[in-house]
Amino acid sequence: MKKQFPPFVLKQKVLLLFFLFVALTGFGATTNKYTVTEFDNPSGHTGLRPTDINNKGEIVFWANNDATGRRKMFIYLPVAAYGLPAGMNLIDLADRSVEPRSINDNGVVGGWMAATDVVPNRTMGFTWQNGVFQEFNFGSTSDNTTVRSVNNSGSLAGTYEVPRPGNPLLKVTRGFVRTTNDAVILNPVSANTNHTYAIAINNSNYVAGNYEAHSTVGIGTRGYIWDGALTP
Repeated sequence: MKKQFPPFVLKQKVLLLFFLFVALTGFGATTNKYTVTEFDNPSGHTGLRPTDINNKGEIVFWANNDATGRRKMFIYLPVAAYGLPAGMNLIDLADRSVEPRSINDNGVVGGWMAATDVVPNRTMGFTWQNGVFQEFNFGSTSDNTTVRSVNNSGSLAGTYEVPRPGNPLLKVTRGFVRTTNDAVILNPVSANTNHTYAIAINNSNYVAGNYEAHSTVGIGTRGYIWDGALTP
């Protein structure tokens, strides 16, 4: 005659067997579904830092050259592109410092580079595409241009410096937007600010940034979004 277990005892035994199965097989356990790839410092360079990644997984970095102390641009490519092999590539520009800030899905890079004139620490903006650097600056009335963001249409957003009104020995930072038809909007928020920064631009030409408010509208740093209209 078979031994009969009360229902609650049978239920306990079934649960015990289930939990034993889970413990032995790992059934239901959470597994990590990601990988981490580490990048060593390139030969002759230290302090490797990424600044942007596009939707293809292409990454721009900069690192300090051990011999000169200058910043150098690197681009990591998951697969060969732009005439470069897959992997980490040094994009050198003679003896000038180059710091990338953005890369779009077409491989266009924007950032800043050291100027070649004799003004100490003066920089200018640049774009890089398919191995070619193109300088981007606002001329003699502006210094230290930086391209901070490039969207997939090639529109640029960034910052530059101009002499402060009434005291040209001091500098004021202004944001800029350059669309693909070369329309340039300077200081896209208002003239009523101390400093304006255009930080990022999306594929609809919307720009996000921040600015330091002038005393007439309240002092402090504020964020903003600019909607892409040609007249801010």
